[in-house]
Amino acid sequence: MTAVCGGGITSDKLARQLARQLEVSYRLVKRGEVTRSSMVDMDSKNWVRVNSKVPASAIRVEHQSIIAEALHGDDFSRVDNTDKDPIVINMGVDSSTGARLYDLHHRREMLYSTDAEILHELTGHNPTNPNNPNPPHPAWAAVVEATKTEKRPGGIKGSTKCRGTSRRRNAAGIAEGIVVGSDVVLRMHPDERRLNPEDEYFVGSVVEPAMKLDAPACYGTNSFYKNDWIVKIRWYELSSIEQNGDRMYKRGNMQFLNVKMVVQNLTRQIKLDHKGRGKYCLAKNLDDHIVQYGDINI
Repeated sequence: MTAVCGGGITSDKLARQLARQLEVSYRLVKRGEVTRSSMVDMDSKNWVRVNSKVPASAIRVEHQSIIAEALHGDDFSRVDNTDKDPIVINMGVDSSTGARLYDLHHRREMLYSTDAEILHELTGHNPTNPNNPNPPHPAWAAVVEATKTEKRPGGIKGSTKCRGTSRRRNAAGIAEGIVVGSDVVLRMHPDERRLNPEDEYFVGSVVEPAMKLDAPACYGTNSFYKNDWIVKIRWYELSSIEQNGDRMYKRGNMQFLNVKMVVQNLTRQIKLDHKGRGKYCLAKNLDDHIVQYGDINI
């Protein structure tokens, strides 16, 4: 779809016409338009693409860049087939030419679900039989060597946590960042997306603080397990899409959801503007930001 768009879609009317001709959803055309503009239009803005294995945001100190590169490799992650749109990585400014440097990276899906599992794989620790360790990952020797100091001659033995990886935050961390009264973007299950072809995500407003369940519970039609973190939100229901791309919503029912449904990796604040008469507007530039950068797939 990105190749078909060709950078020639100058209005929403053309986008809808192309969607009808190709028999695809309007949202798919818009995603192709956003990706195309990120990939091509940068040349005219003095942006220069460079090749890198790891996003620049992942590189803080040497041992963290080693771990980040390992986590982006096939031993720890794979290409996320549910969301293949590339992510634009801003890599700063070239000091000699003044050009903005960037690269395109594809989302990766982690093969391990916890930091402990990653640490065991890196270090070779065998939790089921500590006396019979596994061979450490080749990257771990480089990490140990890079962290040797006069006061720590044996190198690091700590956490695998590293900025810039494509892993999602744990539930407690997500719950801590949820603020009552704020608007949030919520992930959609693939089945829900088929029922709502105009939507790539849901939007809601936080009604009550997130809470941790001490026992299994059922709220409405949703069942939750012990230790789940849940939050009460009020849905925004899509009512129309304006010609300029702004999305108009009305307030809907309230529901408890697992906090892991809340999208976390957006860099811009999501806020719907009240337009009166029960209408709320999500601006087109925010919609484009969500579609391009949001981790909106379950």
